[in-house]
Amino acid sequence: MATLPRQENGMRIEIDHELCSGSGYCVRVAPEVFELREDKSNLRAGVTLADIDPQRLERAARACPWQAIRLSAGES
Repeated sequence: MATLPRQENGMRIEIDHELCSGSGYCVRVAPEVFELREDKSNLRAGVTLADIDPQRLERAARACPWQAIRLSAGES
């Protein structure tokens, strides 16, 4: 089961909870964006993706050994 995708300002992010092991690699890279809840990675409440450096999001997604975080261009 994936989290509901979040789309803002042309960016889409989705976390696949079936793939996520809750290791927290994404949290270590971008703690202002991600948090662990119920042993799974989640977007922090109130995070505005437009305020986050896209390269930082990409690094966090790449840090996940299970590729549970997907970034893509979304509708504006």
